[in-house]
Amino acid sequence: MRARQGRSHLRIARPAAGLVAVCLSTAALPARVVAGEPAGRWVSLGVLAGATLHDPGLSDYQWRTTPRAGAGAEALLGTGRARAGLRLWTTATAQTIGVPDPSSTTTVHETTLELVAGGRAAAWRGTEIVPGLSAGWLHLGFDPDRVSVPTGGGSSDVTFRPINEWVAGASLRFERTLAARWRAGLDLEHRVFALDTAHRSGSAVVQGREVFGDWSARLSLARRADLR
Repeated sequence: MRARQGRSHLRIARPAAGLVAVCLSTAALPARVVAGEPAGRWVSLGVLAGATLHDPGLSDYQWRTTPRAGAGAEALLGTGRARAGLRLWTTATAQTIGVPDPSSTTTVHETTLELVAGGRAAAWRGTEIVPGLSAGWLHLGFDPDRVSVPTGGGSSDVTFRPINEWVAGASLRFERTLAARWRAGLDLEHRVFALDTAHRSGSAVVQGREVFGDWSARLSLARRADLR
């Protein structure tokens, strides 16, 4: 993370707490609202497409925080109402770096690999409601990852090192059967992560660690197979 202008404003605590509360309350619905739940095991493989909205506080570090397209894949193993698996998600945004000229930017590539778990809590007119939780690894890479900064006697190279952090989130999925073994879904998720930051305060550089978040909306298409 590079220097920012002004103060950051974290606006994620209440939305994240609200989504977690919705997931927990939905998961606590009486079992009778889920009728005809199969007892068998199944596995599914799916593709994901959608968009991610980054925390507005990242704009203090010259990140572009408008919605950005993303794509990914997911593998799940389920039994009855419960499911768990792995999800890969990638998206990207831009960060203004101001060198070698004020309009220069670097692309921030964001990749996450997460464990996901959830359970079908209710069904309405063929649509299943599945609250879930996730936790895993966040990787931020920069392109270009090296720039030359002019100095009085020439130039000096600055390297943007990759960032690896933990990420955790809560989600709500709406899912239904399309045909045969194909299923489609819509995921709404909020995730949080922490980054080491630095900003200028007068003539001093203040370093710290701040919590940020993002919202993602994803469409999924998966093929499910029963296991014996």
